[in-house]
Parts: sequence; C-alpha cells; structure tokens
Amino acid sequence: MSADLARIRLPVVRHAQQYSASGRLLGMSQRLLTVSEAADRLGVAPRRVRALAQAGQLTAVRTGSGWLVDVDSVARRAVMNELGIADASTRPWNSRLAWAAMRALDGDDRLLDALDPKSRHRVRRRLDSAAPARLLAVVRDRACVHRVTVHPSRVDRLRELVVPSGVAGAGIHGHGLTGDKDVDGYLAADDLTAARAAVPIRDSETGTHLLRVVDDSALLDGLEVSPRLAVAADLLDHAIDAGRADGRVVSAIRVLLGAIDTASVAWPNVPSSMGPPP
Repeated sequence: MSADLARIRLPVVRHAQQYSASGRLLGMSQRLLTVSEAADRLGVAPRRVRALAQAGQLTAVRTGSGWLVDVDSVARRAVMNELGIADASTRPWNSRLAWAAMRALDGDDRLLDALDPKSRHRVRRRLDSAAPARLLAVVRDRACVHRVTVHPSRVDRLRELVVPSGVAGAGIHGHGLTGDKDVDGYLAADDLTAARAAVPIRDSETGTHLLRVVDDSALLDGLEVSPRLAVAADLLDHAIDAGRADGRVVSAIRVLLGAIDTASVAWPNVPSSMGPPP
C-alpha cells in the first residue's frame, strides 16, 4: 500500500442514516471516499469495494445508486491486508469482555472468573476457535481514545499515570520497539479527570499523546503493562492512523500475537448445554 495514503474530504451526507449490511448503525469518520478512490487505495476493482460495502466489511453509506466509503475503514483494511491479518466484521465485545479475554490470555484470570457463566462461555467459545490475530476484531471497543497535548516538562508525570501500551508496551514485553517519547497507555475515567487538573492536559485532534480511557478502574487493577493483545491492537491502530505499517511495527505485532497461547487459559467450569455464544 502507498505510504502517502491521502485523506481527502468530500461532501458529507449529513442526513443519511449510515448502516452496515447487517443493519447496525455505523459510526463514520466524516471523511468519505468514492468507490473508485477506495478501490485505488486498496488495489482492487471498484466492484470489490461495492461488495465489501454491501457485506458490511467496509464502513459506507448509500447515496442513491452508489456508495461513499469511510476513509478510516479503507485505511484499516489496507493495513490489515499489508499485515496479512484478516479483518473480520465481527461485532466487538464490550470493554469488560474484551479486558477479561486480554488479561486471561496473559495468564490473569481474575476478570474472567468474575464474569457471569453466559459471558464466560461466550469468551471461551471465541478463544477456543480463533487465532489471536482474529481476536483483534472483537477487542476494538476496549477503550475510548483521547489525544492530548501536555507541556514537555510534564510528560514524565503523565507517563506515571497510565498503564503502558503501544511502543512502550511492546518494549516492556521484550519485543524490540523503543524510542517513542510520546505517552500511550490506559487509565480509568476517574484518573483522566484527575490528570486534567494535576498534569495538566488538553484534548487536541493533533495531540501526540494517547490516553486510552476505560470506564471501570477494575479492568486495569494490578497491571504494570497492558496485555499483549491490547498492545498489538494499539500498534495496529497506530499503523492505521499513519496509513501504512512500518516494518518494525509489523514485526512487533506478529511477535506479540505469536506469544499468545489461547490454549493456556484456565477455564472455570462452564455448563456445556449453554449453546453457541450470542
């Protein structure tokens, strides 16, 4: 994929309800591409783009007889193709299920044990049947990302408030990425409020520090570094934002995913009669 992926602005269809083919209301980035432009960026024929939009595998909106395609959705698919990772259109889990799974894959079963039996069964079925790369789709809603700016003299103070992820998290897990001076990590919503006053920080669309905010502080209890799957997902998001996958980032994502063993999760007893997950 071209490294200079352009993010152009087209007229936004402001009054159209935007749905996937499955009927779910979609969030759009407000940056839309024509079918031909999306096809150029993906290196496929326009009919393939229309088929992906119709199947809900690209975020898009119908405009009369055609489609406008969300540019972030195109960038995500292009980077996933470059990484050789399937971008399933599976509905993402809520943050509690996502964090229970991510922590269990790193050997910490506390959140998993706290789930109700039906939810445990749902997570178990997914982990038993999916390679780690396929799990990236279901943990997309693991947090709400805030881009912020902070005075250079206060960066280290901000870093102390988060559970490291991204480049720093990959480095802590021993996967070779170093040198990123920006903060990238998780914190609870209450801690974000405190950080605004104590650091202070300011929200900005061009901010280079990424605060990944979870509603419940219990999801992060006891963590010194983010789980491997969360770090891989965050690095993937970096690549999507950049419009390309840097070779070192690709390597780190693959190593992180390769270190995850879904068979190692210690499962509580779950009734076998519960049927397939919802």
